[in-house]
Amino acid sequence: MRGRPHKVQSFATTVVVAFFFVACGGHEPEVMETSGDLPALLPQGIADSFSLNYYELPVDSLEAPSYTKNAQHLATLESPRSLDYDHLAFPFKKFPSGVVLTVFDAQGQSTRITADQAEVFSRTSLVNLKGSVRIDMPDGKRLETDQLYWDRKENWIFTDGSFVFINPEDQTVMYGTGLDLKRDFTYFNAQKTSGFLSIKQD
Repeated sequence: MRGRPHKVQSFATTVVVAFFFVACGGHEPEVMETSGDLPALLPQGIADSFSLNYYELPVDSLEAPSYTKNAQHLATLESPRSLDYDHLAFPFKKFPSGVVLTVFDAQGQSTRITADQAEVFSRTSLVNLKGSVRIDMPDGKRLETDQLYWDRKENWIFTDGSFVFINPEDQTVMYGTGLDLKRDFTYFNAQKTSGFLSIKQD
């Protein structure tokens, strides 16, 4: 029997709830490789049509009546199915059937991130996005890679793998390996680039 849509709204009541990964300069983030171990594990809960909203509250607006009025909608995570393993020593949630993460900036513009699957690690606040990861930015720029890490505390994303970055403004495609990226995309650092391809049309 399919469960009812599971929707959770989470309010940050102290410091800023931040959303992307710490760039660790070649150091692997603390995550658990679950692909080989998961068949032997049973989740404590399964939710279909999962949706999780992240909000931020100003520190001077913590009174209950102000929650809805003053909260800034930072992001929404959606997936057809969520598997809850938060009862384990290394707690996490797994999204095996695809995930869509929509991140909103202060102006309300949205960046859409999609992946074939994802794992959200509660203890480290890291998210491991895997398989056909794609970031579509508000200005039309696009990033594609096979794996991407996201740190909700440190406001960064990064990958050590290969990537393709498509920039419609100057009509170029950049290929590279290793990337650090700030949540608002004001900082973009490619560790190694292997070439550019112009897609300008005469």
